[in-house]
Amino acid sequence: MFIIIYIMENTQKNSLKVSVFADGENCNILKYSQDIIHFIITQFATNPILLAYHYWSEIDSSKQEKMQEEGWLCIDIGKQCKNCLDNLLIKNCLKFCKDQMPEIDVIILITCDHDYAPLIKDLQQLDKQVIVIGRQNNINKKLEELATCYYLEELNSR
Repeated sequence: MFIIIYIMENTQKNSLKVSVFADGENCNILKYSQDIIHFIITQFATNPILLAYHYWSEIDSSKQEKMQEEGWLCIDIGKQCKNCLDNLLIKNCLKFCKDQMPEIDVIILITCDHDYAPLIKDLQQLDKQVIVIGRQNNINKKLEELATCYYLEELNSR
């Protein structure tokens, strides 16, 4: 799978290059999309790259269109199988950081899932700052030990 990315020049004071990889199955990306974007823009970068992984073909197309209007590139996983979404997101994130956009400074993972712990370690070895955003009381302890974590439910209060 190829990822096509549209990148705009960051013209504001914050020069961090940020990419967001969202596990739409694990966290309610549809509900929190605007809060996530606002938080990232105010805290990290004005033009983040937003990638939302989900089983989009199984969801009402108007929801995907709304996400795209908000700036998300929606990656359809296709058929459901155990860890298909996680595996594709992890593979794409590493390829993205190593080959496609090694100049990215910050990777934000929208997830609660412990399956992402090895990815966080790999990203940190690539000198990436890793942030995890997930549901309160649901972020796996291992993720909390490895990265700075924020809660979806509290993003709009920041």
